[in-house]
Amino acid sequence: MSKLPDRMTPVQMLTELANHFRVFHKAGTEEEKMWFRSMDAVLAGYEPSVLATACFRIMRSRKDTRFPVPAEITAVCDEVLADRSREKLIPNAAEARDKAPAWTEERRRLADELVMCEMGRRAAREDWIGALHDFARREMRLPAPHEIAGVRRAAQDFDQHYDDVMRGGAAGEATAALARLGHTISARREQLRTKLLGENAQ
Repeated sequence: MSKLPDRMTPVQMLTELANHFRVFHKAGTEEEKMWFRSMDAVLAGYEPSVLATACFRIMRSRKDTRFPVPAEITAVCDEVLADRSREKLIPNAAEARDKAPAWTEERRRLADELVMCEMGRRAAREDWIGALHDFARREMRLPAPHEIAGVRRAAQDFDQHYDDVMRGGAAGEATAALARLGHTISARREQLRTKLLGENAQ
């Protein structure tokens, strides 16, 4: 019995999906070439095994006959990454999460490794890598798609509170201590950003 390959390039994934969902350009046209080029750029950061698994999930579950937009495909890819991260390194992650303190060096190293992926690079580009790392450290996994909005909000809340502290707002006598904590968190975020995107990342 035939089955889908367990590894796919972005082009292979798109070609497979095009067998099942309608695209709105003709084969062999310049429009099709531009579409493949832009979609390849969106999906290039995912491992071939992630693309293959995401492809199968989309074919199995998508009811809309139109070809999925890039955000839908990357959401499924991120879901595959999140599912894998739950079992990565620590087989009984839920049990270990409940028993181990959240600030151990082991938990920090696990979070360091979990964010080294396309989701982590996206978070670094969009300035929520610190909150993503905190989530990975606490939960010992990456967030599922429905949890990402909450992680983004946590990053926005930190930025707002940090700005308030630096302006001398509402912190009173604790301003200096909070400012030091904010500096530490901001520096760690920049370290992660540099590690994921490189020294010259904008």
